[in-house]
Amino acid sequence: MTRRSLLLVILAPAWGFAQKKSKPEKLEVLAKFQGILTGIDRTFVRIEVDGDNTLEFRRTSKTAFFKGKTAVKANQIPPGVPVLVEGTKNLAGELIVASVTWDGKSEPVTQP
Repeated sequence: MTRRSLLLVILAPAWGFAQKKSKPEKLEVLAKFQGILTGIDRTFVRIEVDGDNTLEFRRTSKTAFFKGKTAVKANQIPPGVPVLVEGTKNLAGELIVASVTWDGKSEPVTQP
């Protein structure tokens, strides 16, 4: 064999391994939580479930907020209203919010 063909035989398999392989789509399962919105800030969304348990969800740039089916800004959802939060858990165990939905009709709940 010549040097070129020997080099080709040696490097061809390595070149094949170096090719970028497409990754399979990662399926995310969204959990749904219903509760009373206690607060939204730049980092977290907090809801109260079952009267005395508070869940804290980390916001991302992909977090969406809805009033009914219409997209709104986070500050347009008042604290104290019932909301539906859809989210996942990351590898660190934090709850990550995907969307917050307020039906737009419910009034803020007052605590006794």
